[in-house]
Amino acid sequence: MTTDKTERSTAELDSWVGRWVCVDQWNHNIVIAISKTDDGLDVQAFDPNDGEVAEIYDPRLVGDVFLFSAHWSTGQFTKYRVRQLGDELEIIFTYTDATHYKRDLSHQH
Repeated sequence: MTTDKTERSTAELDSWVGRWVCVDQWNHNIVIAISKTDDGLDVQAFDPNDGEVAEIYDPRLVGDVFLFSAHWSTGQFTKYRVRQLGDELEIIFTYTDATHYKRDLSHQH
């Protein structure tokens, strides 16, 4: 998916372009690949361990922040908020998750 093209310079769009990998202590395995198109920017998110590619929704540049959402085959839906910090990206993400609960029979009310 591509962003809506606005009055952005080629240099500004070029600064987002690349294959971005995580460098933090959590070692997230997702790769973010951003490319430039005639319409603005295109983004892919994928897991290099198993080749899974997320479905991308609503990519857009808002000021100096790149926003998009990704839906993964597990059902997880992730919202990404991306900022440039020098030659790195800061990516803040929120996601849906699932877990299982069992009834606590030792505690009755």
